Amino acid sequence: MASIRLMSLYCFAALMLILVSGCTTQTVKKVNAVKMNQAEEQLSQAQLLDVGIAVFDPGVPESVEAREEDNIFPQVRRAEARYVPYQLRQTLEASNQWGAVRVLPEPDPAAEVSITGSMVLSDGYEMTIDVRAVDSTGRVWIDKRYEDSASQFAYRDDIDYPGDPFQDIYNQIANDLVRARAKLSRQELADIRTIGQLRYAAELSPVAFGDHLKQNKKGKVVINRLPSPTDPMLRRVNRIRESEYLFVDTVDQQYNAFYRQMDPSYEQWRRYSYEETLAADATKRSARMRMLAGALAAVGGGVVSSKSNSSAGRLVGNAGILGGLTLLKQGYDTGKQAKIHEEALKELATSFDSEVSPIVMNVEGEVVKLTGSLEAQYSEWRRLLREIYAEEIGLPLQSGNQAASN
Repeated sequence: MASIRLMSLYCFAALMLILVSGCTTQTVKKVNAVKMNQAEEQLSQAQLLDVGIAVFDPGVPESVEAREEDNIFPQVRRAEARYVPYQLRQTLEASNQWGAVRVLPEPDPAAEVSITGSMVLSDGYEMTIDVRAVDSTGRVWIDKRYEDSASQFAYRDDIDYPGDPFQDIYNQIANDLVRARAKLSRQELADIRTIGQLRYAAELSPVAFGDHLKQNKKGKVVINRLPSPTDPMLRRVNRIRESEYLFVDTVDQQYNAFYRQMDPSYEQWRRYSYEETLAADATKRSARMRMLAGALAAVGGGVVSSKSNSSAGRLVGNAGILGGLTLLKQGYDTGKQAKIHEEALKELATSFDSEVSPIVMNVEGEVVKLTGSLEAQYSEWRRLLREIYAEEIGLPLQSGNQAASN
């Protein structure tokens, strides 16, 4: 009787494990739950601060092993590092809460509000990014991690899904920026704009404008003295800055072209990556449960066989061992399928990289590719503008630290 009870217990446990291994998880329906705080009427000029969004850090580990372990594909991440800031730009513009919103090749310390970020996780199923927003005074508006998961309906052809699968992240950032601005007085907002202008002037000509700003005890940049509104040197600064804005607007148009060119292939990559990620996770769970069930079945069968004095008991025990070994093999085979899914992700990324080719533009008679060389072109353009300014006013072009630097 003891053998029969033990045998029954073993069979029940094995059956439950097999049933559990066949269970699947369901994704939660979530369609852009975070609503953007959109201005319903025209805001005052003081509130319409300009925003500069720098291309994100792609967050690609140097170690090949680390990239493979986390399924990070450098070619995709580098593209996302340009795509995500532009998607954020689109959201901020749609909110009607800001002045000019531009995507920049690198952070601009003179921007009235400067946003930087880093990609942490992005696989079509989940997205995690770190975002920091600072105004021209050095005041931190945002410094946090944003996370979101795509809805199960985000990539279905039969559903008109509203917006980006991770639009909640962009809406959250936009809302956090509005909340941060709401805490500031009109004078503080006016100072942000003035300090942004003076930081640019000090960067352009430290000799002429280096003492107009200083840092207070809290490390914030404050106004030390103001130049005359009719100062001819300040007028030149404003003219040079307008030339820089024209170039930045040209660069921004190229980011727009890149965004639109990338969008169809990126949408497909995210769709397949979403499916592959869910399939790989489900397969790995199934493999683990099957191997666990197999191990327990084999051990349980061995116990029944060793404890039983009857041929029937030993027969059942041996059957349990055989069944357990079969489950172990199935678990191993299922694990191999997970590897196949991961390889499919790599193939998709390679295909994606070949489709999203560099964009070529012509700036001031020079051909520039929208890759790393764009950042170099941006730096070179800024350098040339500073040389032009220095020659116009007859002052030496200086570099180095000034009070307004970060």
